[in-house]
Amino acid sequence: MSQVLVVGSGVAAVAVSRRLLASDPTVQITLLEAGGDFIAADYRQWLDMIMSGVSPTRAYNDPVKDADINTDGGMQLRGGRMLAKGGTTGHWGGWCPRLKPEDFALGEVKGDRALNWAINYADFIDYYTQAEIFLNVCGDSTLTNPPRNQGQYPFAATGYSAIDGVIMPALERLGYGYEAMPVSRHPEKCRTTGTCVYCPFDAKYTAVSDLDRLLLEYAGRIELRLQSPVLAITMASPKQAAGVEVLNPQTGAKQFIAADKIIVAAGTIESTKLLLASVSERWPNGLGNQGGHLGKHLVTHPFAIATGEIPNNQQRLADELGFPTLACRHFDSPEYQELGKMYFLRYNQVSGINYDKRLLDGVSPAAIDDEVLNHSRVELRGMIEAFDEPGNEVGLAPGTTALGLPRTKIQHREPEATLRARKQHHQHLVGVLKEAGLKNIEDRSFWGNRVDHATSTCRMSVDAADGVVDGNLRVHDTDNLYLCSNAVFPNCGAVNPTLTLVGLALRLGNHLASA
Repeated sequence: MSQVLVVGSGVAAVAVSRRLLASDPTVQITLLEAGGDFIAADYRQWLDMIMSGVSPTRAYNDPVKDADINTDGGMQLRGGRMLAKGGTTGHWGGWCPRLKPEDFALGEVKGDRALNWAINYADFIDYYTQAEIFLNVCGDSTLTNPPRNQGQYPFAATGYSAIDGVIMPALERLGYGYEAMPVSRHPEKCRTTGTCVYCPFDAKYTAVSDLDRLLLEYAGRIELRLQSPVLAITMASPKQAAGVEVLNPQTGAKQFIAADKIIVAAGTIESTKLLLASVSERWPNGLGNQGGHLGKHLVTHPFAIATGEIPNNQQRLADELGFPTLACRHFDSPEYQELGKMYFLRYNQVSGINYDKRLLDGVSPAAIDDEVLNHSRVELRGMIEAFDEPGNEVGLAPGTTALGLPRTKIQHREPEATLRARKQHHQHLVGVLKEAGLKNIEDRSFWGNRVDHATSTCRMSVDAADGVVDGNLRVHDTDNLYLCSNAVFPNCGAVNPTLTLVGLALRLGNHLASA
């Protein structure tokens, strides 16, 4: 049997494990998760969330003390990711748009501010379709931008919400167009409770539920070890990884676990830190760091957000679902790539009125109805494509986290060019709201940059001098060490990274099975 260690238990770890187990009967996999257990789709926990307003996922966010982040850089670690079995899909939104072909060739537009991917969209298009099937994505299969190569979504697109009708005519008049948001949602399970942050029906894909199924399907060939933080990768020779050093947080003891292959799938931040912590005579600055790129080039998505009130809301329009249904890719196109592209949507759950809380606070039904009529809000939220800025990086901070891992150091400043792009795109959103006839328009772009969308700190490259991994996600100048996380993206594009990550994981599983 071939022994494969996978560091992490999130969606990338599950996807590559599932593909590898199905393709290669000689594989034995051990997943090492630094965090503890997490239970998805538990009705009791869901009821507690409804009563308290506190999601059960919140307990698994980063403690503030576990990171050293410059306060003026706009980067937020806490709240962005989950540190537990199944990783961040335990609370993700399920949004699944594809990157576009031009995103794979950004280096041709931005020069030294970006790097082309080591693969192109045409090479990857079938894996996008496989990833959509893997994640149970609802979407419109007739769309041709980006190209689909006749790939069909497993489920039809979710219909537009009534409140989308406030925005759709304005988009049409402006010539922007719109489309259904592709979203992970199993329609046969979904009951549209609007509580998608913690779905009680397992209707939204979560890696924790998929991992539970995987452990049953391949019992005897796959093992999950929780509370097993990996501190370093041990090299048997300059090119050959021998295994990993794992900490027992309860006793403080360290254990060496041997492997034939190692896949680091611990998310952008932790994957980067693990390579940085794995030093040796051959690799004094961390594994894969011969070109000096490990931990560098940190980029993620800043937001442009604008909201407006619906005047005289006689139809009493409000958010109906826990996920967005209307998206626009007008600004996610090649002509905006020099500025920085934007993907925007009508965001859900911001009508501004918590009816249950108002009643509990003693507000009369008549007063609540007046709020609905005159103060219901619509939000447009855009994710901005950001570019490399020298000095933006992830590193190791002194001390250890609550899980026993090295603390995180993040240095990040928003480039002036990104700030200009954010401001310009915000005005585009304001223009849509004004065209829709909304009033009291506000700028709510105060949100920090998304750490769960962070990319590029272990970017893929054709040449080891330009990056950390090659087109097959193998760490340059090693034989059996692979990395599968958002960190390998050479750029972030303007859309959510999860669908692309799953496609990369499935592709890696095929590659390893055929090697």
